[in-house]
Amino acid sequence: MAWHKSRVFKLSCWLGLVWILPLQANTTGATPTQAATTQGDVAKATTTPTRVVEERLSVGVQPQFGLLHDIDGKPLRLEDSSKPTVLIFFATWCHDSQRLMRQLSGNSRLLQQARFIAFGRGEHDKSLHKFRQQYHLPIRYIADPNEHYFLQVTNTGMPRVILLDEQQRVVKTFLGEIPDAMAEIVWPTSPKLP
Repeated sequence: MAWHKSRVFKLSCWLGLVWILPLQANTTGATPTQAATTQGDVAKATTTPTRVVEERLSVGVQPQFGLLHDIDGKPLRLEDSSKPTVLIFFATWCHDSQRLMRQLSGNSRLLQQARFIAFGRGEHDKSLHKFRQQYHLPIRYIADPNEHYFLQVTNTGMPRVILLDEQQRVVKTFLGEIPDAMAEIVWPTSPKLP
């Protein structure tokens, strides 16, 4: 199995981190619990990590990102639009983020009805330019190499999707790692968008 399809990679994408570490080989063929030799080892082998998610934007709040610059150097302010806005915090290497972007590319009606801004978490302009060429989405990309914007929104998880209304206030926020994230992009005051 390729490392990017392994359980470690899925967990790391879920946590919003990249762990490219080899797993310790278990040459006995035993399960981790069977291979554990002490009571402490059993507890370590069977404990599942808990993710504590801090949502840092509440419904009704306007994100205060100030003046942004997209990867083409063009200025952008959230408040400069009267259309509903979708903010996507993603990473080019994350499979869940890639699936979300593929779903979005197949939804031209939604792309016309809302403004989309994608923040590349831990990404630089160069990787986002390459990603844009690959996915051909008519959206604005913002490089966030130090996670400055991401950390104003939450502490973990991607792709993170935030819906803003026409006044650029938060309406909804969710983790887009679900199979059909497009079904979640619905504004309460408007009809369901496809």
